[in-house]
Amino acid sequence: MRSQNKDFDRGQHFHGDLKSANKRCLAWAILHHYGPWCKKSAKDNNGATCPAERLNRKRYHDNW
Repeated sequence: MRSQNKDFDRGQHFHGDLKSANKRCLAWAILHHYGPWCKKSAKDNNGATCPAERLNRKRYHDNW
């Protein structure tokens, strides 16, 4: 939640309408959940390379 809070505080998510704010929130969530971890974090999480892979136990692509 801290990184999301920082992103929203520094961003311009309130410009426009509610639909554009919702799209910004969705884009942040997708980037956050599918963004790769560093090698140490992947090792600590049984080889999972991102949060979505750890949750779903499925690797979508080796080279996102």
